[in-house]
Amino acid sequence: MNITTLRNHLYAFASFLKFHLLRLNLFKSGNENELIIRNERRSTRLYLILLIIAIIIIGSYYSLLLYENTIKKESPSFKEYSNLPKEFSLKCPCKTIAIPYKDFVDIKPDYHELCQNESDLISDEFIDQLYNFYELFSNDSSSSDFYQTAVFQFRTLRELCQTAQNTTGHHIKRFEEIDFIQSQLIPEESFQDQINSSLEVFIELIPKDFLRTIKFIQDITAQSLFMTGASLTSILPVDQYYEEYKETTGYSGKNYTLANGSSSMTYIF
Repeated sequence: MNITTLRNHLYAFASFLKFHLLRLNLFKSGNENELIIRNERRSTRLYLILLIIAIIIIGSYYSLLLYENTIKKESPSFKEYSNLPKEFSLKCPCKTIAIPYKDFVDIKPDYHELCQNESDLISDEFIDQLYNFYELFSNDSSSSDFYQTAVFQFRTLRELCQTAQNTTGHHIKRFEEIDFIQSQLIPEESFQDQINSSLEVFIELIPKDFLRTIKFIQDITAQSLFMTGASLTSILPVDQYYEEYKETTGYSGKNYTLANGSSSMTYIF
């Protein structure tokens, strides 16, 4: 096939296409009026032209929208990183996707001054001194006297403080071992929100765990019928004790001899 023959074929195809395009009518109404048919064909041509223009515009828009120009920025400063999202869509993959909280969160609990390690009220020296008072005045003071009960009360206070410190320390250790997981570098605001949310959950869990421990100790003590260190289950105020004693009549009960040689008589009121 020579060039002349190819040109003739192309000319014939173009003539065929032009003939059918000129006679194309997408809005046929069935009317035989030549003027109406001519207007319908013109409407068809206008419709096709507008359709082609719309397709070109939409195609160009999406081709520009999906176009990506990747720019690599090696080791940017924090200021540069903060400004990049304002101009570009930032993708910053992390080499390490899991980082323990202990690497960037420092938690230091602030205990009540009574429970601080340097507090004298829970020190061994202070409690030993109270115990010496207890042994010294146990035979010469009433059961409601401070010398009789102080050592056991402050021992209890020390144990409660120790329980609070152990519970807090345990939760801090668990929190610090949790990994913060991110595959992409996130904005500072989003990072701060996630940290604050994790800390709120952490703070809510500590008192719940502490109260659960105290409740467990109370239940064990009640069910096992343990007595206090001073062999007292309760202490009545002095005024109330004498007032009730004067208004009631006692009947002698059983006499007990204690380990320190003193005797005790139980009464039924």
